[in-house]
Amino acid sequence: MRLITPILLFFVLFVAKASAQDSTLIISQPIEIGQDGWNKVLQLSNGNTVLFHFENSKLIRSLIFDKQGKQIASSKSETKKLDVSILDNARFMALYEVGGNAVLFVNQQIDNVASLVRLVFNANTGALMSESIVLASPSFQKEIKMSVKKASGETGYAVVGFLQHPELDSVTISIQKYDESHKMVKDLSYRLLAKDYDYYNFIGADVHTDGSLMAVLKTEKVVQFEKLHKVAAWLIYLPAGAEKLSVTEINLQDNIALSGMRFSKNEFNSSINVLLTVSTYYMVQNGLERKTNNDRNYLQIILPEDMSSMKSKYIKFLKAKDYVLKSNADKEMPLFETATLMAYNTNDRGITTTIHMEAANEERYKGYPMDKFGKYIITKINDEGEEMAAVVLPSVHNQIYSIVYPSVLKKISCRQSLHLPICLVSKNSSYVLYNDELVKIDSPITMQRTPIIQYDSTDAILCHLNRKNVLVKRAFCSPQEAGTHTQLYADSEHFDEKSRMLAVVLRKKKGKVETSHLAWRRLED
Repeated sequence: MRLITPILLFFVLFVAKASAQDSTLIISQPIEIGQDGWNKVLQLSNGNTVLFHFENSKLIRSLIFDKQGKQIASSKSETKKLDVSILDNARFMALYEVGGNAVLFVNQQIDNVASLVRLVFNANTGALMSESIVLASPSFQKEIKMSVKKASGETGYAVVGFLQHPELDSVTISIQKYDESHKMVKDLSYRLLAKDYDYYNFIGADVHTDGSLMAVLKTEKVVQFEKLHKVAAWLIYLPAGAEKLSVTEINLQDNIALSGMRFSKNEFNSSINVLLTVSTYYMVQNGLERKTNNDRNYLQIILPEDMSSMKSKYIKFLKAKDYVLKSNADKEMPLFETATLMAYNTNDRGITTTIHMEAANEERYKGYPMDKFGKYIITKINDEGEEMAAVVLPSVHNQIYSIVYPSVLKKISCRQSLHLPICLVSKNSSYVLYNDELVKIDSPITMQRTPIIQYDSTDAILCHLNRKNVLVKRAFCSPQEAGTHTQLYADSEHFDEKSRMLAVVLRKKKGKVETSHLAWRRLED
């Protein structure tokens, strides 16, 4: 391990580049899947790994690999519930191991109503064992918004549904819990009278490792048109093992919109963390022209288990700003107001870690659409919501779309996903993986973005920030094969936090030869 540079930021931070071969890396032989479509991986408790490959108008492919990375089975599944000819109009919801098998959840219009389809695949052969509709909307107009969540510490899973329609006298959020045999063991719901509010929105649901579940609704009541709205977030909480829901209402500013949520538990002091993605709207006067602007912010809400009180803190990225200034890169200050949350976790010591990325800005380059992605921001927050420390990684390259590939299951085609990162947070560490030229691995924060149309000469890079805030950057595949470049397909991955094993689909490019592989690597702690 070679020392590159030390920086003092409330702690001593070392940035290092590792070049030793990783003995935990396993790469399969080339696998026969198309370069189009979308891939998803699941590591199973029996030691096998299943890789699903989805393409529009084609049967679902499943490939099974053993612990040594050898392909041992494959299957093509013809489904009766899903219409594979329009997978671009379906939505991937979740992929979990349940009852020892791989279980896929997909949302698609069936008989003209939004439906949640559950497909169960054999863990040893990849064959489709059963398929059924778990939840269906009452009608085309009365659509249920759905979410599927499974905690790593539970054998079953939860299905969350939100139904709201002007003809109904109430809005309802339902939480159904299923065991490992797919039997419903709990069916709970909470209703709000429609007449009490003017607008409703289901923000999302999330689970903690112990099975606790949190869902968030937003309500809005017009008090004075265009001047005053009463805005609130409703936290609907189902503690692990509980038989009833706990609900609390949190009043928000009237110029706030919510677009996302994350949930975790601080087991160190028995509290609950709910992170809300908040957009704040305000008017900007430019001469005679008035326009509405908005900034994206993140509000951390901290509550006791019984939700009897509350305190909140906005993430202001103060430590990240300090980091940039101490790096003499003040001209490269990230646009924090557009940062997108990529990963979120609270460990057993009460430390919450977030990974943000500067949001993409759509522009054009030589007539082609271009996405500009910015810096990665890793922030550590204590149990009072105070920012403790932060690290900012340099900007990655621009992505030029010379060809736009069709999406599958509302997911970006794997060819299109080569520009996206993989961001992970575990108990002690944070990881950011992305494809770029290896010569840039030691680049400073001031590095300028570089337009990239083809990824043939890029390689996967792994950035690891450990518990002691030591940052290590290295090639994901080491040593490199002469003349060969290797990239990861973001969003195909499955990370087992218990074993710290990452399984991901990768592409090898050598000259004109292009092959797909499945790779496993135990990430350093």
